[in-house]
Amino acid sequence: MTYALCQEPWGTGVMGRRLAGPVKLRNSGESWYARLTVKPAERPLVGRSRLIRSLGTSDHSIALQRWPKAYQALQQELEQRIQKARSGELVRRQEIRERIRLVWDDDQLAPAEVVEIVTGEKLTDPQEASPLFRQAFTAYTKRRELTYSWDELVSLHAETIDRRRGEPLSRSWFKTAKQGVRRIIGISQTPERTTKSDIKELMQSMKLEGLKGKTIETQLSVLQSIVQTGIEEDVLDLAANPFRSVRFTAATREEDRFLPFDFKVQLPRVLTETRDAWIFELLCSTGMRIGELLNRSHDHLDGQMLIIGRYDKGKPKTKSSFRRVPIPKHLLAHLQELLPVSSTGAWEQRLRKQIKDLFHHRQLVIHSCRHTFKSLSRKVGMPTDISDEIDGHKKKDVSAISDHYGHYPDEVLIKWVDVVSKEIQMLIA
Repeated sequence: MTYALCQEPWGTGVMGRRLAGPVKLRNSGESWYARLTVKPAERPLVGRSRLIRSLGTSDHSIALQRWPKAYQALQQELEQRIQKARSGELVRRQEIRERIRLVWDDDQLAPAEVVEIVTGEKLTDPQEASPLFRQAFTAYTKRRELTYSWDELVSLHAETIDRRRGEPLSRSWFKTAKQGVRRIIGISQTPERTTKSDIKELMQSMKLEGLKGKTIETQLSVLQSIVQTGIEEDVLDLAANPFRSVRFTAATREEDRFLPFDFKVQLPRVLTETRDAWIFELLCSTGMRIGELLNRSHDHLDGQMLIIGRYDKGKPKTKSSFRRVPIPKHLLAHLQELLPVSSTGAWEQRLRKQIKDLFHHRQLVIHSCRHTFKSLSRKVGMPTDISDEIDGHKKKDVSAISDHYGHYPDEVLIKWVDVVSKEIQMLIA
């Protein structure tokens, strides 16, 4: 959250939460406070309806200056409390699941008494039974597994995909899953009871948040996948996946598409007016993604080729992204000095800011370098399958099977990247 946004106490924050600014509390004297209201769906996890932090002053102007940082700290505290509570709930659910299996054949006690023992909850009024107690009661009486929670489905899906494909899901997938789960829990806490109406309500709430169509499509697609895994693994008692009954495809709007840099003005400016011009030249010459470059080390250099593969915190975007990228010879020394990158996040922000400060155009970003490579490869007559091999795009003119039979020799890829590099030098001359 930026200071400019927080400075206005009457503004609206992320997810449509109205920012009240510094507030005074009853029976708390003249001091000002930062206050964060917890959403109703998150209150059982957090254990309270709001979080409060003193701003340590009775001066309103000073409180306004301190409020943004305090409010941000409250948001971080809320996220930590939720994550801790969910981690504890996952452990508890697994313990209850194992206990239920052990008592399935025990008919000496009434079902409610058994579930009281299994869950540790004392049932005084059936109407006050917790959702977990009700789920455990259903599991015991029907002699089936305790239904999975949304968080458990995410873990199950990740384990299943890892087993089937032999490789884990990416960090971006887990980030998307986390966002989707956080939103669906506010509408339907139990996956088995999620209906078509719930999904439509979720879509509407995401639209009201101002999320783009592609973002909504991606998050709903992830939720559909984890529910489908739950059905296939027999941990959800659903006849059909409710997400499949709702259409949520969205096309990328023209104004949201990233553009390549034009050859006459924009590309020369990128390569002559930026602090790290050589990096942008490297990206435009090879079509590499910025994350692929920054997550490399000296071990990934093989002569004039940079090997794009797994790294400590993740892996390339797709299978076709695993490749050998030729580096223009005059940029090789720069690359050796850069690698390894100590803080990839800080470097990425530094590079993004240079492009933003240069153009102030939402469609001209660092990823435009990748689009520019495609334009340059067509300009010099590079065969499509070779440009796909260099930038890691899936080849469209060959079959999926033949695509795995051999690759172009390094010499061929180096030759074509040299052609693109010479074209760039001519354009900026």
